[in-house]
Amino acid sequence: MATRSAPQNPQAKTNLLILLAVVEFCLLAGLAWAFWVLAQENEFSAPEPEEAITVLPAHTLPPAPTTTLSLAPASTPTPTLTAIPTLTETPTPTATDPPAPTPTEPTPLPAILAAGDVAVCEPGMTAQTAGLLRHLPGEILVLGDASNNHGSTEQYANCFHPTWGQYLNRMYVVPGNHDYESGGDPFYSYFGAAAGPPGLGYFSFDLHGWHIIGLNTVCGQVDRCSESTEQYQWLINDLAAHPSQCSLVFWHNPYFSPLPTGGAENLEPFFRAIHAAGADIVLNGHDHVYVRYAPMDPEGNIDPENGVREFIVGTGGAYLQTDFVSLPAEEMRISTWGLLQLELGEGFYRWSFFDLEMQVLDSGEDWCH
Repeated sequence: MATRSAPQNPQAKTNLLILLAVVEFCLLAGLAWAFWVLAQENEFSAPEPEEAITVLPAHTLPPAPTTTLSLAPASTPTPTLTAIPTLTETPTPTATDPPAPTPTEPTPLPAILAAGDVAVCEPGMTAQTAGLLRHLPGEILVLGDASNNHGSTEQYANCFHPTWGQYLNRMYVVPGNHDYESGGDPFYSYFGAAAGPPGLGYFSFDLHGWHIIGLNTVCGQVDRCSESTEQYQWLINDLAAHPSQCSLVFWHNPYFSPLPTGGAENLEPFFRAIHAAGADIVLNGHDHVYVRYAPMDPEGNIDPENGVREFIVGTGGAYLQTDFVSLPAEEMRISTWGLLQLELGEGFYRWSFFDLEMQVLDSGEDWCH
């Protein structure tokens, strides 16, 4: 028996072809869209650096707040600047404010002046040295030979009194050899209490915290200087009764002298006594010159720890001497008229030697023992 085939449907075939065409179109469209997208991405990705360049300046420009910040500091200091004048003006003294302290000079130390061999009735420099007393304050130690002639009543009245005598109320006086050439009575009569007890010529007193002793060294005709004398015993007792830290002794004849004939050896008991007691200074006249020695022991050795410093000030107005020899302890020698000023401190002293022009020719300071 023969097999029969199914009949062909033309419409189905047409639908299939249309479907395949649609599918093909869609594929082509999808590919085209994909290529377009890729092209667009490539087109916009390349200029990115240019966008960054153009955009960055906009971001890096000073923002608006910068102007505000710069204005703020300018306005902020304004109250501070206006307050500063107020602060500087407040210390200005007003009628109710206490006055500002004024710097003051240090208070000068109390001082004494010293010289011997003063008045001569022939031409001399007594009036000129008296002029120094007018300008320099302090008590005055006359180191003997207030009259450098003969110590007569007329000589004190006519030659000492018109010059140095104007300052008698400031004086403490010990006698010298010329003061005794008329027996000594005119000396004690003229000076009175300034020379201590009548007829003795030795005494002591306290001044500015120092203990000061005046001695009578006119011992040529009458023994007043040996260890057996009343004056020596009085000196020992006085030194023991006044153990002051600082002490000064003055008499006329120097124990150590620059004269070729040397010093007054009969005064060794006095010098030993004051050295043993720790005296600091001895003032002498008699030699018409100014001399300063280093502190010495009784043998003339330099003794910085316990020695007595000797000043010779025979420059009060009488003639000057020029023939001298130097001792090992001599520190200064000046041949001119003038006065020694000693400033007395608490535990120390200063010295200044003034000439007639008020110039300081020698000065220094030292501690007491």
